[in-house]
Amino acid sequence: MSNIEELKKIEQDNNYEYFLSILPSLIPAYQGKCALLHSKQLIKIFDTIADAYEAGSLMYKDGVFSIQE
Repeated sequence: MSNIEELKKIEQDNNYEYFLSILPSLIPAYQGKCALLHSKQLIKIFDTIADAYEAGSLMYKDGVFSIQE
């Protein structure tokens, strides 16, 4: 596994853990939406995975971000 792949995996794991911790507060307003996460922070909520991915790719050129639905 390359360094960037390892970094992405760690980022995804950390973001997922954070996402689970905030999920109960998100469900009432954002059920069915997609969350863009970076460095254990919720960056923005999007209507589609494609929109979240496009924004993440533009914001984080190294590709180190994650999306949760």
